[in-house]
Amino acid sequence: MSQIDDILYFEEGYRRSAYYDSLSYPTIGIGKKLGPQYTPLDVYQFDVPVDVAKAWVSDDCLQIANLIANDQRTAGAWSHCNDARQDMMVAMAYQLGFGGLCKFKKTLNAIENENWQEAHDQMLDSLWHKQTPERCEREANVMLHGTYDTYDGLLAA
Repeated sequence: MSQIDDILYFEEGYRRSAYYDSLSYPTIGIGKKLGPQYTPLDVYQFDVPVDVAKAWVSDDCLQIANLIANDQRTAGAWSHCNDARQDMMVAMAYQLGFGGLCKFKKTLNAIENENWQEAHDQMLDSLWHKQTPERCEREANVMLHGTYDTYDGLLAA
């Protein structure tokens, strides 16, 4: 059973009001990008309650999963994953964008061939790992082992 909503809540955190993410994109809720880089935050004069932010994440994850499952660049890898590994593909696309996930060609090829060690290693051999090392390592470990054990004790009960 998927745990992607809880994983993204943990990884992204929650902020009621607009803020800049690490790349200066205005963001709100649970890592929801609002607009172009460097847009002044005072443009976004609203708050997002946690229940709304969680609903957005759920909806976004369903759309991302559907895209990954049906796009020729990612569908082969998706079809070889259990729920935990599929969640990591969704988590990557949530953070990096679907186009960002598609750039991980060696990772996707390794996943499609069920070479989990290579998929793990390719995830760690990336700019993404340099930018968000702890998150990348957690997600790569889930890809390697196919379980949520990496997140034990970290997710809300």
